Amino acid sequence: MKTHLLLAAGILVIHASQAAFFKNGTRGLLSFLFGRPRICNCLCGRPNRLVTRLENGEFAQAHEFPWLAAIILNGTRLASGALINDRYVLTAFSPLAGLTPYQIKVTLGANDRCRLDTSSANVSVSDIIPLPNYDERTGAHDIALLKLTSPVTFNMNVNPICLPDTNARYLGQVATVVSWGRESNANATNTTANNNTTAAAAATNANGTVTGGRKRRDIGEVRLRYEDTDEEEEDAEEEEEVFFHRVRRQALSADYCLPKKLGLPVIGEGRCPDGNINSNLVLGDTGCAGISGALNQVCQGDAGAPVQYRDHRAVYQLIGIISGNNNCINSTMPTLYTMINPYVNWIYSRTQDACYCSQSLKFGF
Repeated sequence: MKTHLLLAAGILVIHASQAAFFKNGTRGLLSFLFGRPRICNCLCGRPNRLVTRLENGEFAQAHEFPWLAAIILNGTRLASGALINDRYVLTAFSPLAGLTPYQIKVTLGANDRCRLDTSSANVSVSDIIPLPNYDERTGAHDIALLKLTSPVTFNMNVNPICLPDTNARYLGQVATVVSWGRESNANATNTTANNNTTAAAAATNANGTVTGGRKRRDIGEVRLRYEDTDEEEEDAEEEEEVFFHRVRRQALSADYCLPKKLGLPVIGEGRCPDGNINSNLVLGDTGCAGISGALNQVCQGDAGAPVQYRDHRAVYQLIGIISGNNNCINSTMPTLYTMINPYVNWIYSRTQDACYCSQSLKFGF
């Protein structure tokens, strides 16, 4: 009799804890015992899309992927990442190597980096958590978690992507890569300075005017004056800021201002059926995507970009992170990414202070 009463009491405790788990975002008993993530009252993987048609290399619609993060590295470089809960962004570790959290800022909810945008949020980083087995020499196992200094509030422009099931496979499916990367097959460059110089020159005609009829001013001078705000009046600061953003908008190509998305078929998981690729770059957690013989459209500057799959419910799952081993300069090698499903449990174990959204509204065990 006592045994039955204890068993009944245990079941009631479990049900009560699970109810609290789903309703309030607190960790239930089973979640605590088995390391399941804390779930809040929200849904993940929902895009803001008006149409479902996807063409390779097109610009993403405004705030189409609300989990897309722009990661500013040391104030000079840019990487991409994906928001996976209210406190962590998943990205590649290769562009972060050698940096401290204080040298990294994350922008969420952005759509056009060349326009003043009040809907986006800039968040500081408190910790960088790479995979323990990241190999700096080969760039293998190239993912890392960025812990934000404070939880973010979800809205239409900021919302996380879903993580995949640990046993899910996507071979033969079409994945979408979305990135803030600036490089392209036609004019990939190695430095930010070269990109800015070339773009500025392209926007200036022989008469020394910026496209649009504004008299040309030296961008370097504008930047210095924009940064030296202590010596200028408030009105002058605002005018300078508006002008500098206009110059950036006109001088830099749309490849820099807007995120781009690219649809690619998954052709390999743990192996790549392509003889043009160095076998040392392909490990058990390496995914390959692309069309055999076609030029690779994903560049080294796209490292950290999410590789995502849209299921039959129109829900996106994060199946990979673009690695730093990609080459888009006259290269036919497939696009390489680090698969996420082998590391889902590792991600959950390192993000126990975060709140995840569910793929669908459901209750019970």
